[in-house]
Amino acid sequence: MSFAQGEISLSVENVDLKTLLVEIEKKSDIRFTYLNQLSDTNKDISLAVTNKTVEEILNLVLSKKKRCLNLFYP
Repeated sequence: MSFAQGEISLSVENVDLKTLLVEIEKKSDIRFTYLNQLSDTNKDISLAVTNKTVEEILNLVLSKKKRCLNLFYP
């Protein structure tokens, strides 16, 4: 997987997965589409990253949560 995207810096504390995706959208040109069934309401994501790609951030978070993400390109 590869994003045609630069690096971003991001700091979040005790957020759920949806909130993290919204924060990534604010800092990048990437837009996420997900089902309402994305029901990970645990506010257990905290991270502070500097100059990381979106791919690196998602890999870090999702590997800790033992989750995967399906990406679809138009």
